Amino acid sequence: RIHPKEKETLFYALLSPAEMPSTKGGGGSWSRWASRGEQSRRQSSSTSRDGSLRSLTREVGAECEVEQLEDAAVMSLSVERFAERSAELGGEEAAQWTLEVHRVLDQLLEKHAIRQVKARADGILCVAGSSDIANDWRRTAVSRLLQFALEAAASLESLRQTRIRAAVCSGPLHVLLLQDGDVSTRVVVYGEAVNACMRMEMTALGGEALISKLAMEKLREELVDQDLAGLSDGGAP
Repeated sequence: RIHPKEKETLFYALLSPAEMPSTKGGGGSWSRWASRGEQSRRQSSSTSRDGSLRSLTREVGAECEVEQLEDAAVMSLSVERFAERSAELGGEEAAQWTLEVHRVLDQLLEKHAIRQVKARADGILCVAGSSDIANDWRRTAVSRLLQFALEAAASLESLRQTRIRAAVCSGPLHVLLLQDGDVSTRVVVYGEAVNACMRMEMTALGGEALISKLAMEKLREELVDQDLAGLSDGGAP
């Protein structure tokens, strides 16, 4: 069985992946989210790749930066019955299962160009549509999140029959980057869409992905755009 101090270490690593600087190559490199913060958020304002407004402010004397995403999509995703399953597996087996789940999620996040905001032991909070990284287009944000959830559900089903639940909301988001000295960056995302998304996810059943009315409207627009793009390219609608 895992010693209490070892449990604390494990959960800190799962909860705060962006706060841990990488030691590969002699230091100076950061985890996925913090790297973007350090490299692309130093300007006072910017315009995203697809023309949507993304502004950034920094208060004088404060070690923090706020990125404002005017029209993005957020997903909260968790493993069904995580606490009960962990207790059933126990110790090292539960820890290994948790790491395997996050390994699958990380691979799919990268595949669909989705930015992970926070990782907790039983799931993640992620954002799409910031247009801050390659292929993270605002015009495909909701459809990419749902495709990610669909593929994650299929992949995790074969991993100890793991079932997930999720919720997607759309709207303005604020990303707060807190600089803690020279070696750590903490990330906080807030906004009505985040609050609604986390509440909705708690009510979802295993295998379900709930979607807000605004996100559904955005999804319809995305699907129409994709159909029109397929027609213009000679493809089937």
